[in-house]
Amino acid sequence: MPIEREVKLRVRHQEFIDILKSKGFSFKVVTEISQEDLYFDDDQCSLLLTDNVLRVRKEGNTVKLTYKGPRMEVGPQKVREEMEGIIGSGECSKILSKIGIDEECPSDEGSLIRILSRNGLNVRVLVKKERTLIKLDGTNLRVFLDKVYGLGEFVELEGDNPMDLVRRLGLTCKIVVPTYAHLIHVLQE
Repeated sequence: MPIEREVKLRVRHQEFIDILKSKGFSFKVVTEISQEDLYFDDDQCSLLLTDNVLRVRKEGNTVKLTYKGPRMEVGPQKVREEMEGIIGSGECSKILSKIGIDEECPSDEGSLIRILSRNGLNVRVLVKKERTLIKLDGTNLRVFLDKVYGLGEFVELEGDNPMDLVRRLGLTCKIVVPTYAHLIHVLQE
């Protein structure tokens, strides 16, 4: 079972970069991408209430279905099961099976959304963001500078122990526990 470990920080990108430099970290920009995430749930928000996530992510010409299980640890670091597959793939079909849908995953987004809708799952939240991946020398963490429409700037750290870096940078007070989807969901209410 693949496990995701992540910490989200509410910090302006320039402030984060300045702190990295002041602590002697060197880095390089790897890629810049636009993402559009559709979060699905039923009318009772059963997934949200059980801390599960079902997401369709559009990134360039690629569309992926993602399932994230409930958090296994409570605290600033999110640790949870994560399954992800490009639409039309066996991994995508496994995700549908995981959520109780016994159908093959189609290779087009519209058909996938219709399958989810037939099974009582509809789009509840849309998250749009511009994401810059940077590589920090000397770490195996994936560091994302995210500009989330309607929310502002954040930094996400993913990898084996992102809390180590957060502590080294003195940014523990900048930790945000809710997901982008939860934050936007609250703003929509």
